[in-house]
Amino acid sequence: MRLIKAGARFVLVEEDGRINAPGSFFINDQTINANTAANLAASLRLFHSFCFLFEIRLLDRALEGMLLTEKEINALISLSFRPLADLENRAAIKRNIDPRNAELDEDRAGAVTGNTAAGRLEDIARFLGFYLNLLAAHIRTPFEQERLAATYKQVCDRLKRSVGGAAASSPYDVRSMDSQSFLACVKAAYTRPESLQGDGTGKAHLLRDRAMFMLGCEGLRPGEIANLRVNDIAVGADGVMNVSVVSNSGHRHKVSPEASTSVPRQKGINSRKVSYATARTIKVWPFTADALHDYIRPGGPRAQAIASGGRDASEGFVFLKSNGEPLKSRQAIGERFDAMCESLGKAGLMRVQTAPGKSAGKKQGMSAYTLRHSAASYLYETEIRKRGLQAERVVHDLLNARFGWSDGSAMASRYGKRAILDAATTSVNELYEEARAEVAKRLQSTQVNKSE
Repeated sequence: MRLIKAGARFVLVEEDGRINAPGSFFINDQTINANTAANLAASLRLFHSFCFLFEIRLLDRALEGMLLTEKEINALISLSFRPLADLENRAAIKRNIDPRNAELDEDRAGAVTGNTAAGRLEDIARFLGFYLNLLAAHIRTPFEQERLAATYKQVCDRLKRSVGGAAASSPYDVRSMDSQSFLACVKAAYTRPESLQGDGTGKAHLLRDRAMFMLGCEGLRPGEIANLRVNDIAVGADGVMNVSVVSNSGHRHKVSPEASTSVPRQKGINSRKVSYATARTIKVWPFTADALHDYIRPGGPRAQAIASGGRDASEGFVFLKSNGEPLKSRQAIGERFDAMCESLGKAGLMRVQTAPGKSAGKKQGMSAYTLRHSAASYLYETEIRKRGLQAERVVHDLLNARFGWSDGSAMASRYGKRAILDAATTSVNELYEEARAEVAKRLQSTQVNKSE
C-alpha cells in the first residue's frame, strides 16, 4: 500500500490501484500530520500483508463474531518485528511466524526495536477499535454488538501488551547541558556574537543569528522562532519583554502558499488530537530582550534587509534573509542552529555529558533542541532550589506552560531527572575541588615546614 496526500487529506492506495477506505478514514480521523500519517500507514501496511497472508477478511469474520485466532495473534506479533521490506518475501514471513522457530523475534537478523514493534501493534489495535465503530451500525442486535466488542477488546488488549518495548531510557539520553555550561553559552552569545559565526562567514547576519540563538536558549523550538512576528513582541507594564508563541499560519501561508513539509510550522499545530499547548506567552530574559531590540530596532539589521529588497516583503515576520524575505525553510533554520552550536563546541563551550562509555555523536551534542532541553533542565533546577522538592508538581506545571507541553505531559519529569543528575554531579565536583584545594594547601604547608 502507498500513502498519497490529496489536499489536506491522506489516501491509502493498494497495489491494484484501489483505495483502502477503512485505512484512509482511520488515518484522517487520527491526524493530519505528515510524519504521523506515514507511521500509521506503515503499521497498516504490515496488517494488510498479514491479512493477505492468512486470507483474513475482517468483514466476513465480524459476521461470525470473530477477529483473530491465537495462532494468528502470535504470528502478527512476530511480524511486527520485521522491516517492511521483508513483507514482500512470503517464504521469509512463513519462517518468521513458524512456532517451531525457537529464536526470539527481536533477536532475528534485521529485527526492528521493541519500541517500533510495540508502536506498530498499538497502531493496529487502534485501527481495529476504529473499524469496530464502523461495523457497529450494521450489526443487527445489541447482543451481537456486545459479543463482537468483547472479542475485539480481547485481541486489542493482547496486542497492546504483547511487546514491552525498549528498556527504560537513561537521563543521559536527554540532550542537554548542565546549568553551568548552558549559562556559559548564553554569556558567550550575548557578549561575543561573533563566537556563533564559526569560520567567520555570515557577518551580515550576526545580530539576527544572536537573537535567534537567544530565543533558542529561552526554550523556543526552531519552527516557533521562524514564525515569530514583530507584533508578537511587546514590553509589559513591568518593563519586561513578552514574546507570544502563536501559529501565525495565515501569514506563513501568504509567504509560502505551497503546501510543503519544509515550511516552518509550530510543532503539533496540524494534529487533530493536539499534543502540544502551542499558544503561550513567556517573559524573556534581559539579554534576549537586548538581542531582539538590537536586531529589530529602526535602522537596525532587519530594517536594512527590508530596504535592500526594495519593498516590505516580510509579512511582519521577525527573522529575514538578506533580501528582506522571511526565512522559509525549516532545514535552513536547523542548519543555521547546528552551525552556531558547532561553533560554540569548537570553542569548548558547548558540551553534552553522556552515559559512561557512550559516544555523544555530532547531532547528540549540537542542535537547536539541545538549547531547548538545556533551558528546561536549567529552569527545573533553579525553580526546585527556590521552591523545594515539595513543590515539584508546581514546577512541572510551570515547565509545561513555558515550553508548550500539554497538561500531564511526561516531558517535565524527563528534564527534571536530567537536572537532578547534573546538579548532583556539580555538587560532587565542587566538593572535589574544595578537597583538592585543601590537600594542596596542606602539602604546601608541609613542604614549607621541611624547608625550615
